[in-house]
Amino acid sequence: MVNAKPQDVVYGIIERSRIDCRLPYITTSQIKIEAKDTSLGNKDEEKYSGVKSRIDTQVDQAIRELYRKGRIIKKGYGRWSINRFVQIKQIVCEHIEDKEDGRHWCPIKNTYIGDPEKQCNVLFGTDVHSKPIKKYGDGIVHIRRCVGFTDKKPNAVRIENSKKAVAVQEERDELDRRRNSHDIHDPESKKYMPKLHEQKED
Repeated sequence: MVNAKPQDVVYGIIERSRIDCRLPYITTSQIKIEAKDTSLGNKDEEKYSGVKSRIDTQVDQAIRELYRKGRIIKKGYGRWSINRFVQIKQIVCEHIEDKEDGRHWCPIKNTYIGDPEKQCNVLFGTDVHSKPIKKYGDGIVHIRRCVGFTDKKPNAVRIENSKKAVAVQEERDELDRRRNSHDIHDPESKKYMPKLHEQKED
């Protein structure tokens, strides 16, 4: 969004505050602060002659136009939100291969899997961990997102990176499992008892 229009930048800030941060509204002053880290904040202020700064003027104009077009709504004086939630979009992991026999193969974990639309998808436009999504494909709420997930066309590099990410995650999971186990002989367990462990070895 290097050369993005002010309206697109401002709308993106308002949308993220509602969708990603789950905030009921964002104030004009907060929008201006956020806009400083975007392409609007990279403009040369010294060459701009106006009563207000260039970024203040652009944000104010963008808000007026967005409101006029009905893309944002007013939640009080200087408070803004998007008019409606962005439609939730489901994307299945691009690594998954559909076999001729109707089964699905994951080249990252080297195994056949169940329904990828329930196990290997990500719901874009919402935080699936903040509340259950009661519509098709909400199984992802109960099955943790695979760290090897990609929404880009797979290639050798992406496959290798995904395999490494999955291996690291599996190692962490195993370590967590050992830590939370009740095995008094496992040095990684919270219940580990060195003296009893030594007696077992004797």
